[in-house]
Amino acid sequence: MQNHSEIAEFLWKIADLIKDDYDAKDYEDVILPFTLLRRLDCVLLPTRQVVRDAGEKYKSAPTQTRDKLLMKAAGQRFYNTSEYSLDELIKRPADLAQNFGAYLDGFSTNVKDILYNFSGGIEKGLSPIYETLHRKRLALKITQSFSDIDLSPENVDNHGMGTIFEYLIRKFKEASNDAAGQFYTPRDIIRLMVKLMFEPDRAKLAKESLVGIYDPACGTGGMLTIAKEYLLAGVNSGLEVYLYGQELNEKAYAICKADMLMKGEDPENIKRENTLSHDLLPGKSFNYMLSNPPFGKDWKNIREEVEAENKLGAAGRYAPGLPDVGDGAMLFLLHKLSKMDTKGSKIGLIFNGSPLFNGDAGSGPSNIRRHILENDWLDAIVALPNDIFYNTGIATYIWLINNNKPVERSGKVQLINAAGKDFYTMLRRNLGKKRVEISEEQSAAILAIYQAFDESGLSKIFDTTDFGYTKVCVERPLRLRYDLNDEQRRRLALDAAVLKLKDERAGQLITALDKLAKKAPWNDDGLFFAALEKALPWKLTAGLVKVIRSILGVRDEDAAPLLDADGQPVPDSELRDYENVPLKEDIDAYFRREVVPHVSDAWMDREKDKIGYEISFTRYFHEHTQLRSISEISDNLMALDIETENLLQEIVSSRNNEQYINNEGFPEHWTHSKVRRKLRGVDGIRIGPFGSSLTLDQMVGEGFKVYGQENVIANDFTVGTRFIDPNKYSELKACSIASRDLLVTMMGTTGRCCVVPENIEEGIMDSHLIRLRFQDQQINPEYMALLVDKGHYVRQQIIASGKGSIMSGLNSAIIKDVWVGLPDIITQQQIVNTIDEQMKKLDELQTLRQKEMDLLQEYRSALIHEYVTGQRQVPDPTQLKRENAHAL
Repeated sequence: MQNHSEIAEFLWKIADLIKDDYDAKDYEDVILPFTLLRRLDCVLLPTRQVVRDAGEKYKSAPTQTRDKLLMKAAGQRFYNTSEYSLDELIKRPADLAQNFGAYLDGFSTNVKDILYNFSGGIEKGLSPIYETLHRKRLALKITQSFSDIDLSPENVDNHGMGTIFEYLIRKFKEASNDAAGQFYTPRDIIRLMVKLMFEPDRAKLAKESLVGIYDPACGTGGMLTIAKEYLLAGVNSGLEVYLYGQELNEKAYAICKADMLMKGEDPENIKRENTLSHDLLPGKSFNYMLSNPPFGKDWKNIREEVEAENKLGAAGRYAPGLPDVGDGAMLFLLHKLSKMDTKGSKIGLIFNGSPLFNGDAGSGPSNIRRHILENDWLDAIVALPNDIFYNTGIATYIWLINNNKPVERSGKVQLINAAGKDFYTMLRRNLGKKRVEISEEQSAAILAIYQAFDESGLSKIFDTTDFGYTKVCVERPLRLRYDLNDEQRRRLALDAAVLKLKDERAGQLITALDKLAKKAPWNDDGLFFAALEKALPWKLTAGLVKVIRSILGVRDEDAAPLLDADGQPVPDSELRDYENVPLKEDIDAYFRREVVPHVSDAWMDREKDKIGYEISFTRYFHEHTQLRSISEISDNLMALDIETENLLQEIVSSRNNEQYINNEGFPEHWTHSKVRRKLRGVDGIRIGPFGSSLTLDQMVGEGFKVYGQENVIANDFTVGTRFIDPNKYSELKACSIASRDLLVTMMGTTGRCCVVPENIEEGIMDSHLIRLRFQDQQINPEYMALLVDKGHYVRQQIIASGKGSIMSGLNSAIIKDVWVGLPDIITQQQIVNTIDEQMKKLDELQTLRQKEMDLLQEYRSALIHEYVTGQRQVPDPTQLKRENAHAL
């Protein structure tokens, strides 16, 4: 099987052919449908002639009957009755456009329905797939390029094909600055979620005969296919697994539906529409549901439909509440809840941090959490490592929901912190923003924590009520002081409400206030207004009292509280506060303990109580770290600086002492044996791939050991080998490899290479590699690898002669024409040893520099803290929270 990333890279690089005629955002309009067509071609190849003959035979049969007969002839749930394939089309370049139309028209209806999603819809027909290419004189080049790649099931299995499509979509979205991650999820995350959902049910699933799996945001279908593969391969091979999905994006939907078609699934179970506004699988329930809904995507364009369904109450999907219109992720959760089977359903979905805590008590998000927790459906939440998605580096979480939890988990919720370094592996090369992945071992470790259901530093067990609280309104009395100074009285006199007073009332009011000012300040609102009423020949209105208070009153904690007509304190809106009282606590006792000692005049307005739920993941797993002092960090920095400087001096001195390079790029001590030769004089150049006449099954002999279950990795380059049936070996001898061979890739990072390790027995090299076998004992393969992979002038020759990072960017003719410098074999080994030694020191220096950067960051934090607070240690924030709240 070919390397999937190399095939995907080749397909992506076809963009080089169209970059002058298409914008980057439109590359997918060419490459995705052609990739699909090539896959369909390769799948249908063995039965192409049989189907053509059957098409003629049954051309007058009823449509339904004819479809069944042709699908049977094809051995697939689709077919093509035309005489063309991509291979055949390029044989008649003059008629390409006309024949291309006939080729597409020969596909079965279900394939056409898929292709319409690339052409703009049934109303536009299928011609847009090729007509623009034809007009731009690119149709032949593109068709030829795709016909060169082998996408047969023998070469690329269904799983690999899905990986290739996902890679392409990611590259296209990156090129157009779009969000690739909303269309698919990294496979390592899917595998973890699938394990968490299925493994606890292993015994039950072993007895089941059929299950249904559903993804309402299915993208290209990766979650569905991996879930089914896991069930059949590792749980119960006899299960009938039905897959259902819905997807909004046309191209992702087309790929998903095509994938289902080629795998023998029912493609009609995949629907295209916005799941949140139009459920195209109404009334259906599912055993298992999983998805990765888009993060932070608004639902403004479907607001009317969503709010209308919310008003239906229990008859709709959104009765518990609506999330903020700026993020529709929780709507997918509500949609899934509506699909749960009363006999038991499990839900797994991926969220960012917002659904854990966004929204105040009584808000839509809080009410959704309340609905789930009070029904005891939330089973567990797993925090994932950062930088694990292709399009975001933010914190993400797997939610596990189960409406039939086992007895030991009843009323409980498990939180697992799998965000630490023990649960991720750094990628050798970033994929978009994805810098880390979860290995199989790490995935198994997370599963073990989940199944153990024990308290630990990484696992916390809570009652469902632990996340709930009552938001209680705490009031304090309004206390006003009246100074009645000249400025205050002048402002009141000019107020519109006073100017509108009839007769002499405005003047009388100001005169009365002038008299009262002589006794100011007034610290009791009741006494002040009683005196004012007494000084006036008329009665103050409620509106005028309000104006006088707003202009003349000054808040003063030493003033007497303002009382209403019933003698009760009037609340001060500016002093109003709220306390979130845990559901498990007695509210009155909490108030007496936490509030009254700090504000003795406070009271609770219980009519404003609201129930809320939030899950503060960070708080539960927070570990307070004491900052070290500046002096301690400084000592570490100085010691590290001395160590770094000494190593740097050692590296530089060693290099300078060698007087290594002259103007021609050779070490000075080579002058007596300077030899430049072309690689054409070096024996053993061979180029893959496998013989096209052999299948993978023929190459891998039954009962023979297969090498390569773990690929050999050297110099950032992967070498895959496999043993073959000895009877077939002679046919593939040109593609054999042995220890000490030098392999150079023609794809990906063109020219990267590695030496086959000595412990590797003879095998067959992967396709698109160039093998250099040095039978000349005076050539050191490691030395040659340095020249080809790293050596400046040799590397430049390869880059200048190659065609870039596309298939056949290199070939034997180019390699044979490269000039290399070859000293004697002893010198070659000395150079290899010296470079290895220097590289180790450089790696060590890089590590020290990184430590230095970390210490500088720590110094920065300590510096700010000490200067701002005058303290050497940072107190635990949880200890300060209550104190600070009341101080404010």
